[in-house]
Amino acid sequence: MYRTKSIFVTAFLKYPLILMTTLYFSITLKNSITLFEIKKKTTSKQILINNNKHLVYLKSIFISFMFRLSSFDYVTNLLHLLLQNHN
Repeated sequence: MYRTKSIFVTAFLKYPLILMTTLYFSITLKNSITLFEIKKKTTSKQILINNNKHLVYLKSIFISFMFRLSSFDYVTNLLHLLLQNHN
C-alpha cells in the first residue's frame, strides 16, 4: 500500500497535467452518470442547472490545481509549445 502511494505521489509531481486531466474527466463522467440516474426523479430543466453547476465547479477546481501544482516553468513551456504549433 505504501509503495502504491509513493508511486502515485511521484507520478503526480512529475506529470501533474496528465493526472489532473484524468481526474477531471473521471469526475465529470461520474457526475454525468449520477445526473442521468437523477433524471428519473426531476425535470430536465433542473438536471441542466445541476449539470452546469457541477461542471463550472469542476473546471474551477481543475484550473486552480493545475496552476498550484505546476511550476511556472512548466506552464511557460506549455504555452511556448502551443504558440509554436499555432504559428
